[in-house]
Amino acid sequence: MKKSLKYTLLSLMLATSLSAASAVDFGGMITNDSKFSGNTFGKLLLEQKNSASAWLRIPFNNKGTTYFTAEGVYQFVEKDIKIGDVDANSYDTRYAGIADLSLFKFATSWKKTSSQISLSVGRFHSADLSGLVFSQTADGLLAKFDFSRVSFSLYGAYTGLLNARTVKMVNKNFEHLNGAKFLTEYGEFSPEDTKKHYQRAESYVIGSATLSFPNLFASQTISLQGLGTFKMKDQTDTTYSRIYAELSIGGPLVSTLYYNINTTFGFSKYDSEDFKVGNLSKVFLTYYAPVKNITLSLGGVYASGENGGLKPFVGFTSQTATNALQGRTEYSGIIKPTLAFSIKPVQNLLLGASGDIIINAAESPEYEGFQYGVNANWQIVSDVMIGASMYQYFDNDDKDNRNKSCVQLKAAISF
Repeated sequence: MKKSLKYTLLSLMLATSLSAASAVDFGGMITNDSKFSGNTFGKLLLEQKNSASAWLRIPFNNKGTTYFTAEGVYQFVEKDIKIGDVDANSYDTRYAGIADLSLFKFATSWKKTSSQISLSVGRFHSADLSGLVFSQTADGLLAKFDFSRVSFSLYGAYTGLLNARTVKMVNKNFEHLNGAKFLTEYGEFSPEDTKKHYQRAESYVIGSATLSFPNLFASQTISLQGLGTFKMKDQTDTTYSRIYAELSIGGPLVSTLYYNINTTFGFSKYDSEDFKVGNLSKVFLTYYAPVKNITLSLGGVYASGENGGLKPFVGFTSQTATNALQGRTEYSGIIKPTLAFSIKPVQNLLLGASGDIIINAAESPEYEGFQYGVNANWQIVSDVMIGASMYQYFDNDDKDNRNKSCVQLKAAISF
């Protein structure tokens, strides 16, 4: 009798799963990305990327609250292609293809009247409160508990199975210049490794806890987060630990004007060194116009250098702070005031422009450069999109060949 009951229950579960799975959704995309960049518009090199991706989503209930989703991509990249009389770099710039599983996740959620619990397991993207410290794909688990007045989440992940060709993590391979820190081009894998389809990334264990109070007062939200990244010992038998404590406050000032303030203290420790304390803070004010989807944003980012008792701030995921051809790229020892604007003049067309002042804050603050960018994205039809962008960086003193000009053209077809 017990066996019959078990078989009956299994049959019902299988039938339910097959019924939901009949709504399986899948598709793909082919993209082209042509990027011309160099010191000036007269000296540009081409970086060509072509990729094909496929995705899949399988629901396991009729509400779609329990599902499995995955996405794989194959990309061919060729860098530093000679344009006109410009010389390419001396090393072999023709990359082998890059194969990656960018998404592989099982997710489920349970919702009651005033609460919801969500669980995600597998490979998926996650980010810290600022979006400037940790923002990348990893293999892990995310549990979220949402209630009417408080939200809590726990996240744990591992990076050692990721493809180092597609995820960039800040490591200890730095070059030093004027008291600031800069990433080397290849991190901890060699130029020969760039010819591999899949090169395993460095092994870090990631853990975070986030507590948020939505609409705590006057529609304002306050969030707290603790994030830790711990490098496992490698062949050099060294460790690298970084711990971050974040506070974020934001919300509307009026119905169309919003603000966000975020500050992050980072504590980094390499091997037997003492912990070094740095800070990254950002403040932004954003206006949303009721017509033409106009957005205007004004704000800035500060990342500590060697000053005021603080050490240079070091994030985890590599982020682009400036578009300089060489030198400063990460958010470390920098102050960056920003003005950004976007508008949707007609349906399916989005235009944007931005400008940043770059201030070197490695020691005492001093003006370093200016950059601007413009972009356009046109959704021609639901399955076809094209985009174009241009940006330039002007260094205050271009003796190190930092000026950069770039034109980028993109196209995507989905099916």
